[in-house]
Amino acid sequence: MKILGIVTRTHDSGLALLKDGVPTIVLEEERFNREKHTRKFPFRSLKAAFDDQGLGVGDIDVITTPWEMKSLRRNLFWGAAEGLPASLNMIPPSARPHISTMIVAVPMGLRWGLMWHFGMHTKLLKIVQVRHHDAHAAIFFVSPFEEAAVLVTDGHGDETAQSAYIGSGNRLQRLWQSEASDSLGFLYMAVTAYLGFKPFTEGTVMALAGTGGPSYANKFRELVRLEPEGRFSINRDLISYNTHGVKKPFKEWFSEAFGPPRQPNEPISDRHRDLAFALQSTIEAAVVHMARALSKRHPSRNLCLTGGVALNCGFSPAAPCSSGPSRPSLPGHESRSPASAQAPSGPCSAPRR
Repeated sequence: MKILGIVTRTHDSGLALLKDGVPTIVLEEERFNREKHTRKFPFRSLKAAFDDQGLGVGDIDVITTPWEMKSLRRNLFWGAAEGLPASLNMIPPSARPHISTMIVAVPMGLRWGLMWHFGMHTKLLKIVQVRHHDAHAAIFFVSPFEEAAVLVTDGHGDETAQSAYIGSGNRLQRLWQSEASDSLGFLYMAVTAYLGFKPFTEGTVMALAGTGGPSYANKFRELVRLEPEGRFSINRDLISYNTHGVKKPFKEWFSEAFGPPRQPNEPISDRHRDLAFALQSTIEAAVVHMARALSKRHPSRNLCLTGGVALNCGFSPAAPCSSGPSRPSLPGHESRSPASAQAPSGPCSAPRR
């Protein structure tokens, strides 16, 4: 069986092909059009994967994408409705550079793009919509493990931001999921913007944290409340990025505690370094908290960490060491491997659940 996983209209457009459950090619469009985190339809990836290999869409048995529209639209609707009228500030794209408005129409965009590439009269298969975190969790299928606990930590999905699974053989079972608004990824993105850095430069803040100190660490942890059974919640009394995006990510409490936002050309000071340290240490504590609880519920030596937040190499080694599992499987560098290019390759594996 040949499965095509493909994604567009969200960051890092690309595709993956699996043959009998084995990844044969994983491509991201940015490698061809030289536009980092491109959202454009992956026409050049299609050319490399199909035209250059003498393949056609008729050679594919299943087409998948890592977004489930019903859940996504419901999540976005209720998130906006609960925050009215302040949530109207999320309408301008500049408030949410990480989320395209067109994400709510991914399957339609894929059909038009595939027909444009293969011919307008091409008969396409129905596109199977895979829940976003199921696609992330499918990293288990390319891990070296026959069984493992799987922890997904992400910016957002179609219905949640954190979730936990048990993987065994060719099966994945979801144990729990968080509220979509309780997002470690959103928190990291918001502080990255507050520190004056561009979208998708969270790695810079991660590196900056290594030069900071703990002066703000205890105060910052008021943002993330650790709860029983590995859960946590974001203190909504202190944030506003859920209604204003990166334009106004935090309420006045934040600037009173940590100082004003850094301007892009402003020199980096010890205050900025210490804020980065506080963010990183808080994220690490939350992930270890989740991983430790997951280890107690499913006592396995194997742990798969996945999702965008799992690309944070600062906490990735700490989570398994602090939680119990001694054989972690971690995503590689973003966009360079089937394990980490989860957007296209994850849904290919997910139908094996």
